[in-house]
Amino acid sequence: MSKPWAFITGISDGVGQCVARKLAEQRYNVVGLSRTEPDYLSGFPNIGWFHFDLSQKFNDDEFTVSLSRFTERIDLAIINAATAFHSPLAAIPGDICDRMIATNLTSTIRMLRHLIPIMPPGSQTVFVNSSVEYHPAPNMGLYAALKAAQSHLASTLNVEHFSLGIRFKVLRPCFINTSFARKAGEPAANINENAGLDPDLVADDLIRLTRKNVFMLNSGRFSKFLYVLNRISPGLCRWLSTMKHRERV
Repeated sequence: MSKPWAFITGISDGVGQCVARKLAEQRYNVVGLSRTEPDYLSGFPNIGWFHFDLSQKFNDDEFTVSLSRFTERIDLAIINAATAFHSPLAAIPGDICDRMIATNLTSTIRMLRHLIPIMPPGSQTVFVNSSVEYHPAPNMGLYAALKAAQSHLASTLNVEHFSLGIRFKVLRPCFINTSFARKAGEPAANINENAGLDPDLVADDLIRLTRKNVFMLNSGRFSKFLYVLNRISPGLCRWLSTMKHRERV
């Protein structure tokens, strides 16, 4: 049998790069999209990429043509690319709001319209989500809302496609040691890199999730703690966030 195909958004760095490398070292052919060319492909002949900007108006023809140059079948889709803007909602410029919604939600929906028809029984889609979905993080409200929307989308798609043998799953890490927070405009004083997760370990958790018969997996001890706390007492979870962040908001 031919090797299975994995599709990854945001393949150039961070978790996307780590997952691509690990899958390529196992038994996958990998194709991903990015706004910039990955700088590690020379050592991985079974990883391909194409340029695509998810923050812009989605071009269906461009996406399908670009993907079809590599494969007509996807066995594992990983929705990883995301963008954020560290600011109170009322202060986020309208064009940045539009780009965030496009990258984190609209483009995901448009991509899945093309990916699902070429996913065979036994295939999976994994959304790289965030613990901010259930732990209020000031200045990240829009990002959190869009991630929550992804989770609800995944849950519904899981039911809709159950009879077809296609599964949709969600990985929820907390803060990861990548350039994501810095690019989002998070003040340097707020970024504690020592407290974040290694993207390589998050990639391991993602691959582990693909092998488990569960819908969701929390990545990292803090994410697991917040999830349990929110299940027990959402009010307490909000209060703790308020106490932690009140001096910075």
